[in-house]
Amino acid sequence: MSEDIRTVRTFVIQVIIAILLTNFLFFIDEGFYSFQWMNNVGNWVAFALYVAVMVLFQWVTFLLIKQLYFGRFQLFVSSLLGVVLGLILLFSLL
Repeated sequence: MSEDIRTVRTFVIQVIIAILLTNFLFFIDEGFYSFQWMNNVGNWVAFALYVAVMVLFQWVTFLLIKQLYFGRFQLFVSSLLGVVLGLILLFSLL
């Protein structure tokens, strides 16, 4: 598999992980357990911010781990660390 295809695949997987996790967080928010948040445009802005920060941190950690770790689980480790670091940043700024 060429390096360009692998890079695009990695980025798409990271975006999907960020969207799914953010969607879950918004689903359980405030204890409503529903998708009523989708009716408000302001909630979509917050959703996009959460996804963007998580993807950014996943990508940065992937680039760092790619240089430091040569094992099979680079994507898994970078996604896990990136999501955790992104959530820490987002929750600390709120």
